[in-house]
Amino acid sequence: MRKISFIICIAAALAACSKSPEEYKLGTARLGISLDAEADTLHLLYPAPRVLNFNVRALSKADADLVLDLSVDPSLVEGYNQAHGSDFIVPSQDLCTFSRGQVILPRFNEESSRGSLTINSEYLPEEGVCLIPLVISKVKGKKDVECETLFLPVGRFDIPNASMLDKRGWSMVFYETEDPMSYSSHNFVREDNPSSTITGYAKDLIDGSHASIWAYKSGSTIPFHFVIDLGKQYTIRQIDLWAQRGDKHMEDATNTVPSRQCATAVFEFANTLSGDGMGDLGGNGSADWFGRETFGPDVLKNEISNSVYLSELRYARYIRFTYVNCYYTAADVAPRTTYFGGALAELDFWGYDQKIELK
Repeated sequence: MRKISFIICIAAALAACSKSPEEYKLGTARLGISLDAEADTLHLLYPAPRVLNFNVRALSKADADLVLDLSVDPSLVEGYNQAHGSDFIVPSQDLCTFSRGQVILPRFNEESSRGSLTINSEYLPEEGVCLIPLVISKVKGKKDVECETLFLPVGRFDIPNASMLDKRGWSMVFYETEDPMSYSSHNFVREDNPSSTITGYAKDLIDGSHASIWAYKSGSTIPFHFVIDLGKQYTIRQIDLWAQRGDKHMEDATNTVPSRQCATAVFEFANTLSGDGMGDLGGNGSADWFGRETFGPDVLKNEISNSVYLSELRYARYIRFTYVNCYYTAADVAPRTTYFGGALAELDFWGYDQKIELK
């Protein structure tokens, strides 16, 4: 009897192995949307956009590969308000855009790939809070799928106007190229030494003068990296970039044509730094770089200057600026990939002396 029972068990196991995946059904797959928002109500700076990453989690696992499309369903706001006694505002159709609205959840897995959602704070009302209902609008791979709607309240965060930060005590910790030389024929004047016509230093990016410039050294190739020490921590809100004004300094109103335009600029932030903080990028030491913000591909928009707003308040002491590429002349329709680099007159940072946190 033992031998017969043993044979029956083996036969049953072999039969189980021969079953097709369709014969293994886990029932309805129950899913939930997970968003990397740090609070129940998200307050956004105006007018900067905010990018949030999301994924879908399996509350009960699916027995098939799922392809899921996410969207915003404003029609659910009214029902939510009636059920909860709230007065959330229905979001406009321009408030949210999906950079990656489709995610993949492999069968028997608990987490999907990551998607991204951009919330454009310029479309938020000045008063009140919008409610963004995130739903799965399309499912491929399985019919019996249920997903909980994620309701995200979003409001505008108003703060006092930022001030231009005082640059006294700042220093250029690291730079990859500079070309100090006499620009007397171009009328560039050093504010810190009016008798000198030499400019082109990396430190001239933060010397407080639009009449001096940083210039690249011939033969160096983009991108160029710079590390700036602000001397202490500030809350940074906005960055102004100033172009070289033709062949003359910024105060010369007879020449209003910018040249060697920065096309794409990247800013990163840190609070601790050893060495020059650059590590594998050509220097030594390291830093806790965070909050990467990219502006381009026409950050200066063929203007003398442009202000860019950070997507979040950054509380930091060190800033790493990467000059990615440039337009050589206003006639260029795209940034040059073979041109060595460019020039800038100044970087101005706007913010607050104290730490400001969103509430």
